[in-house]
Amino acid sequence: MLFINRWLLSTNAKDIGTLYLIFAGIAGLIGSALSIIIRLELSGGGQIYFLGNYDQYNVVITAHAVVMIFFLVMPALIGGFGKPKISKNLMIPNQFSNLSFNNFYGPYLTGLIEGDGSIIISDKTKLIRIVFNIKDKPLALFLHSQINKDTEIGKIIYPQKGNYLLWEITKYEDLIFIINLTNGYYRTPKLEAFHRLIDLCNNK
Repeated sequence: MLFINRWLLSTNAKDIGTLYLIFAGIAGLIGSALSIIIRLELSGGGQIYFLGNYDQYNVVITAHAVVMIFFLVMPALIGGFGKPKISKNLMIPNQFSNLSFNNFYGPYLTGLIEGDGSIIISDKTKLIRIVFNIKDKPLALFLHSQINKDTEIGKIIYPQKGNYLLWEITKYEDLIFIINLTNGYYRTPKLEAFHRLIDLCNNK
């Protein structure tokens, strides 16, 4: 069950990219096997393996091309090594332009937001919330205090019931910081909420 949750149900961008690379590797083995069959047939100087069945030979050639292009090259280059387009429509007010953004935490924090977090936007509320298991309290406290050396981002909330804690980011300047830190790393439908958050911050 842990394996299924870790890999088959993951929304973490790094895990999904790894799955693309694994899939591409398996497809590469299949495509290589088809290529070997084609080369063996051509090396014999006659009708050796397909016994004159030209349709079957054409099917193998077509399958080889389709597998190598659409199941190896494209998943590996686009899914495994591709980087989403960075949103360019964020306007940073002058009073926040000197924030020391630490890109080291950007992809990791984006994975937390996409996997165990949410971007909540309403008429009166706009916030980013990440849920941590109580066992991960040291991690939550570390990120809360270290993700920006100048000031703590957001606040840690301990619900009265439940085996979890929340990291909520609600202040405008904190949201601007997180937007810049995670911009360009989203790969799930939460990208749409992220863009709406950018628009709301710009309108303010």
